[in-house]
Amino acid sequence: KAYIPFDSCGDDHIEDFLGMIGIPFDPTPDFPEYDAEKCNSVFVTAASVSADDEIVEKIRKFAEKGGKVLTTGSFIIAQQQKEERLLASGKTIKTPLSELTSIKYTNRQLNADEFQADVPGERGRIYSKTAQPIAFPLLEHRNNASWTLVNAGHGEYHEGLIIYDTYGRGRIEVINLPEMPSRIKVLPPEVLTTI
Repeated sequence: KAYIPFDSCGDDHIEDFLGMIGIPFDPTPDFPEYDAEKCNSVFVTAASVSADDEIVEKIRKFAEKGGKVLTTGSFIIAQQQKEERLLASGKTIKTPLSELTSIKYTNRQLNADEFQADVPGERGRIYSKTAQPIAFPLLEHRNNASWTLVNAGHGEYHEGLIIYDTYGRGRIEVINLPEMPSRIKVLPPEVLTTI
């Protein structure tokens, strides 16, 4: 399921770009209930879902029961900025995003042309390079709190592109997508396979 609330905006059509690389989505305006048989994973589609005031609590409950939640770096950015505005206005936050993940947006950009990926069925990490750098928002995470499946960068500096946290019996994965969504298709095959 791909959760896209009614009358929301942000990262419009990102599910279409991901669909074009082979990831199927079943969009829904209602956040699904966890069901080990029928619905054990949900794609929280990006910046658009930060319009849902209960989204972090919904993610928490879904993952706690054993569900897998997949979201994007732009959701992390939008939710982090929303929480900063709420705190600045003196409001409290029932379930802050930091309860679920150590991932933080740094207000910086990562220009990457080197990639390392854990590819299912392969031993060790696969290393690849693109002809031109691809720009990503720079997300940082705490080691041993969050883990990476794909890293990207240049030279000695790399950060996670696919980062996950375990929560309850479930898992929360964040895919940090290129700033220009059409650049998804030029990511190395190993990165696309891992996604």
